[in-house]
Amino acid sequence: MKKFLAITSLLCLSLLVGCGKPQLPLGQVRGRLTVDGQPVAAAKIRFEPVAGGRPSFAESDRTGYYTLRYNARRMGALPGEHTVKVSTFQEAYEPLEGEDTVDSEEAALIESNPGRAEEIPAKYFEDPLTVTVEEGSNTINLELTSD
Repeated sequence: MKKFLAITSLLCLSLLVGCGKPQLPLGQVRGRLTVDGQPVAAAKIRFEPVAGGRPSFAESDRTGYYTLRYNARRMGALPGEHTVKVSTFQEAYEPLEGEDTVDSEEAALIESNPGRAEEIPAKYFEDPLTVTVEEGSNTINLELTSD
């Protein structure tokens, strides 16, 4: 009987260990964002799967390079066709209307959040890029033009 219980316990334990949620296959995506051949730093990049599903995100570094992140634990994007959205716009911090005085903490917020103009040409908001992500390693350079 002890042998039976030991085998049953091991079997149940092995079933529990194997019951994890299967991971979706992802394509690893990296590339460089440029406008008219010049790198674009600190741009927010979003790949949205056309067929539906979780989008992937990145922010370009000072030389325009980016690597997509699927979620907090996994890098990459779902395989398939994606609509790409890119933006550099950042709204400036402004004190609430009607406030005459600004304390030192709020002054620091205003100074550290001056905002940023959009550097991505408007045509890419009207007609976003479409790219294909494949399983495995992908290099997808986003070479935008202003004309």
